[in-house]
Order: sequence, then structure tokens, then C-alpha cells
Amino acid sequence: MQIIDRKKNIFKLSQGEYVSCEKVEFFYLRSKYITEAFLHGDSLQNFAVVIVVPNKLELQKLGKELGIEKPYAELCEDKALLKELLRNLTQCGL
Repeated sequence: MQIIDRKKNIFKLSQGEYVSCEKVEFFYLRSKYITEAFLHGDSLQNFAVVIVVPNKLELQKLGKELGIEKPYAELCEDKALLKELLRNLTQCGL
């Protein structure tokens, strides 16, 4: 058995700013549209990157609210839906 986890829960970006992975992931997980979130950062880069797994049922509900009737794979690429999802994630981070 092998346990895989982060070596550290905090890292420093190239400009010297420290970022707490768990804190940032927590803000994204507050959105009902996100099931999982993973933050990755590199001390040689200016920005961190978050990878999220959308909640399929909630995303489909949001699509219906916006009047977008598409299969799930196409729904994930719809610009209007992504714009609304980004607005929601921004609100979660405030």
C-alpha cells in the first residue's frame, strides 16, 4: 500500500507569493457545480493552475436554465455556460 498526497500544502510562486493549496481548493469546492478540485503550482511560474471536475447533474441543470440543450460533452464546451460557471466560481472565491 502506498499513500499518495502532497509533500507540502503550501508553495511559493515565482514572484514570492505563497499559496495554500487546500484553502484555494476549498473555495472552488463551495460551488455546487464542482465535485473535485486540484491546485497545482510551480515556483518557476507566475500563476497556479486549478483542475476541476464538474458536477454533471448540476451542470446539466444550469444548461437548462440558460436554455442550452446539448449532450454533456458539448455542454462542457459551450461558451455561454462556461461564462456563467466562471462567474459562479469567482463569487465562491470572494
